[in-house]
Amino acid sequence: MLSSKLTRSQSGSVAGVLRDGPPWNVARVKVTLLEIVPPIWRRLRIPVHLTLRRFHTVIQESMGWRDARPHRFRVGENAFGNTSDPAEAIKDSRWVTVQDVVAAGFRTFHYEYGSTDPWVHAILVEALDDARPENQRPYCLSGERACPPEESNSPDDYVDRIVAGRGPYAKPGFWPHERFDPERFDVERVNAALAALNL
Repeated sequence: MLSSKLTRSQSGSVAGVLRDGPPWNVARVKVTLLEIVPPIWRRLRIPVHLTLRRFHTVIQESMGWRDARPHRFRVGENAFGNTSDPAEAIKDSRWVTVQDVVAAGFRTFHYEYGSTDPWVHAILVEALDDARPENQRPYCLSGERACPPEESNSPDDYVDRIVAGRGPYAKPGFWPHERFDPERFDVERVNAALAALNL
């Protein structure tokens, strides 16, 4: 079903369709970074017309990543991302929208950031709400904890760094960011970054 939607989307100008017309319905989604306890998560409100590529940008800003690695979405048996990524054969994430994913019956799917040992995020579509003129921009409703710095290569490496930076045997300078606080989350800062996106 997603493959047929992909074909239809590629036949027209997606950019024009996304920016014109009446307001779109919105989805409330929870993005949770897996394999980290306690969990790192964000609850977002996004218009369903966003392509997966644009949703990738929203996730990057809301989590705190720097878009320094390849990305891919896994929706059922389909993988969507940047087709220049040599890691695997994937479909272009510019041609499928969040609405396409939901219409195909998926309320849960995954977002991966990185290639060899990716950070895996579970995405849960919690609710679909009616369109209003004031809810057409991505918005972070809530969240907890800081995103691991890019220098962390895996969940295990991140935990090792946290442990190494605490207690009587703490190793000063182990983090490139000396003031990194794993418990810190600033929703206002996230929403300022989201408001500045050109989507």
